[in-house]
Amino acid sequence: MLSGSGSQPSDLQLMGTGTVTFQDLQWAMSEVKPGAMRQVAIDVPKVCWSDVGGMEQVKPKLKQAVEWPLRHPEAFTCMGMQPPKGVLLYGLQAAS
Repeated sequence: MLSGSGSQPSDLQLMGTGTVTFQDLQWAMSEVKPGAMRQVAIDVPKVCWSDVGGMEQVKPKLKQAVEWPLRHPEAFTCMGMQPPKGVLLYGLQAAS
């Protein structure tokens, strides 16, 4: 039942002849990457706390609010706390 124009069967001829399992979908998701992501290069610079100049009183508070929930989620769970969802930074810009 091949189409006369080529050696490939048509979609209509193949309809209902195969099954796709959940395992097939999981395999495909691990192999296929979205087209838009192929064209985007994400460059994450290596920045340490020592690279941030000054603000010695603010850095420990930022670490507690941002870094600790990511590095120690089990501590928040044990204490029955939700880590902060964000940090609001405010202040005056230094005059130059």
